[in-house]
Amino acid sequence: MKYFAFIWLIILFCIIASMMPIYIIKLQIFFEFCFTLRKKGPSMFYWYHFLDYLFLYFHFAVVLFNLFGWIWAKTRKWNLALLLLTGASWFVLGIFYGIGYCPLTAWHWAVLNKLGITGLPNS
Repeated sequence: MKYFAFIWLIILFCIIASMMPIYIIKLQIFFEFCFTLRKKGPSMFYWYHFLDYLFLYFHFAVVLFNLFGWIWAKTRKWNLALLLLTGASWFVLGIFYGIGYCPLTAWHWAVLNKLGITGLPNS
């Protein structure tokens, strides 16, 4: 039992470490976005970049809350609600769209398609 927290820390480290290359690339794109926004002004292309980051960080926050929201007594009800929504998305909507369907991922992929990034896996 005393190693339980240590195992969760290792799992969390592996998740974050596996996502670091994505965040480094996203930071490079973000800085390019900021500099070109200053030169040209906003357009739909830039809003799609904004939505890309919004979905990326929001989805990451949802995953972290699903994993660790049960720890604090005040957030347990919210965690349960979000876990039920996630499970309903995966298994109820999954009947129609394929098991493991996530609307956040589907919307994020739609934004990435508008940015010209294609060949993405299913949700």
